[in-house]
Amino acid sequence: MDKILQDLYEGRIYPSEQYSPTTEHYKKTREEYQKHYDDFKSKLDDTLAKEFENILREKCDVIDIELSEMFTYGFKIGAKMMIEILQENNE
Repeated sequence: MDKILQDLYEGRIYPSEQYSPTTEHYKKTREEYQKHYDDFKSKLDDTLAKEFENILREKCDVIDIELSEMFTYGFKIGAKMMIEILQENNE
């Protein structure tokens, strides 16, 4: 446990930057998305393409916030479960 806490304190742990999905389902879904994105964007003129990019960038910002908050919420639930388990063992 000390190693993880030390790595976290010293800034060597970046889950959002270090994690990369590796499942076949993710890869297939990502490829399909990229194809649809490229096909759609090729139909747009420059002005609409830039507007579309801005909208997607905003959506990505929202998703980043959602993922961060979900991670925090999930971590808190996990910690509460551990506290509950440890309290039951002491009773």
